[in-house]
Amino acid sequence: MVPEQLEAPEALPVFAITPEQILDASYLETASLEGWSYTVFRGETPVAAAELAQGPADEEDVSFSHFTEGPFVEQTVTAVAQAEAFSEETGQDFEPRILRCPPIYLVAVWLHAVGRDVIIPMAPAPSPFVAARPYEKDEFDGPLIEAAKQSLADGALVNPVPWE
Repeated sequence: MVPEQLEAPEALPVFAITPEQILDASYLETASLEGWSYTVFRGETPVAAAELAQGPADEEDVSFSHFTEGPFVEQTVTAVAQAEAFSEETGQDFEPRILRCPPIYLVAVWLHAVGRDVIIPMAPAPSPFVAARPYEKDEFDGPLIEAAKQSLADGALVNPVPWE
C-alpha cells in the first residue's frame, strides 16, 4: 500500500463520558472532547483509523494518539452512513460524533442537532442495547443509567484513559 493511494477525507470528533456523568443525566452536555478520528480509505475501502488527541488548551492543541485497524473501523463507516441516511429520512441536520464510555464498553455514533440527540451503538453493544439501532436520548437514558450504576458498583475506573 503506497501513501498516494490513501485518503482520510474528514474527521469525526470523539467524545468521552464517565459513569458519574451518566448518573448526572447531563452526560451529553458534559461529554469531554477527547480528540478526532480520521477514517483512512484505500479507494472505497476503509482500512484504518488515525486518531488525534485533543489537548487541554484549544482545538489547535492536538497530537497524534494512535492508529487502529480492525472491525471498529468498518463499523464506524457503516454507522456514519446509517446516520447520514437517518438525517435524510428525518429531514434534520445532525452532526455525527463518536461517543465512548470505556467502563461500560460503549462505543456509539452520536447524532447531535439543536434540540435532539440520537445515539447509535456499535457492535458489540453493551446489554440491553442493540447495535446499529438508533435510540432517541430519552429512550437511551434509562438503560444507560442502569449500566453506569452497575459499572460503579463493580468498581470500574472512574476516570478512564481514552479508548485505545
